[in-house]
Amino acid sequence: MRRPYKHAAAVADLRARILDGTYQPGDELPSIAQIRATYGLGDRAARAAIRELVEQGLAVTRIGHGTYVREDATPQSVPAGRPAAPRARRTHAARRLAPTDAPTAGDEDLTPTTNTTTTESPPPDVALMLDIDPAETVTTERTILSDPAGPVALRTTYRPQTTDTRQLRTITTHTSARRPTPSEASTLATTTAAIVLIQDETHLDPHGHPIAVVRTVHRADTTRLADTYHPHT
Repeated sequence: MRRPYKHAAAVADLRARILDGTYQPGDELPSIAQIRATYGLGDRAARAAIRELVEQGLAVTRIGHGTYVREDATPQSVPAGRPAAPRARRTHAARRLAPTDAPTAGDEDLTPTTNTTTTESPPPDVALMLDIDPAETVTTERTILSDPAGPVALRTTYRPQTTDTRQLRTITTHTSARRPTPSEASTLATTTAAIVLIQDETHLDPHGHPIAVVRTVHRADTTRLADTYHPHT
């Protein structure tokens, strides 16, 4: 069994004090020197404790001033961190519309819990994939996909209002990772310090022109993406 890091007790204690209100949003947290003295740590371990609180979305460091409790670090907005029984990680096909040889279903076992449709300008990178002006408005459909434990993914479809989706011929998929936007973090019940997996599908017509982009934002702590390839022999 892996031994806990030396700073684990300090992180657990400071986290508990933040969540129970001992340290209020905006309060200054103990300094590196104070953490060293209180928890019997070396300089490196004390700095690691502060770094982990920042990574958990509980604290923010202001260079030259100290470390403070984040304004949005509340028991309601901050997940439990590393629970004793972590939530199971799901495996999904890296291609949402999974072919028959994919290692797992796309997401047929997830439940759509919220569906909204608006008309708005897409994010700049989506506009680039759609080959449109970033100021142009598109039809935007959002769906939250959940399992019994809660939200797993947020799927957004961006579709220019002049395109005919019946002309779909090819789908190009790209996968990346980043931190969620505040809106994504709120929807997926996580923090902006977490990591999300981004699965982008560009739908192309028979002439290779983009007609839609489907972006699925997965919680990285609950999902892993898999695919199967058959190289030519």
